[in-house]
Amino acid sequence: MSAFTRIFDPTWSSMDSFSRLGTELDKFIAAFDESRDYPLLNVSQSNDELVVSVELPGIDVNDITLTTHNRVLTLTGEMTPGDKNAKEVEWLLRERPDNQRFERTLNLPWNVQDSDVTAEYRHGILTITLPRAEADKPRKIQINA
Repeated sequence: MSAFTRIFDPTWSSMDSFSRLGTELDKFIAAFDESRDYPLLNVSQSNDELVVSVELPGIDVNDITLTTHNRVLTLTGEMTPGDKNAKEVEWLLRERPDNQRFERTLNLPWNVQDSDVTAEYRHGILTITLPRAEADKPRKIQINA
């Protein structure tokens, strides 16, 4: 939109430019934000279960803890250095953190059947299956006439 058009456009406001600028600044800052959530995860849902897959490359399964409580899934763990000589080298690029504790919490959309929760760790991906509690599943109600 040109400056000339803005002058005669009654719907244009200077706040539009500030709003757009704020959005672009947020994107820019997010690109350099080192405090972003780790590890990365994907969550999918069906009527009967929730499936969470988490990227945890190179992490020993014994360094991972999973808990569920009051519709919250908590994943904690610690990354240890994969290379014992890491202090003796000059890193040219280092995007994967080492020697760092992590914790992710995920609010679940419904109660889960805790006794049936499963977790499988294969090829650096942790897959957690959280079955929906029977008491939380929708029920069809018979209408008597």
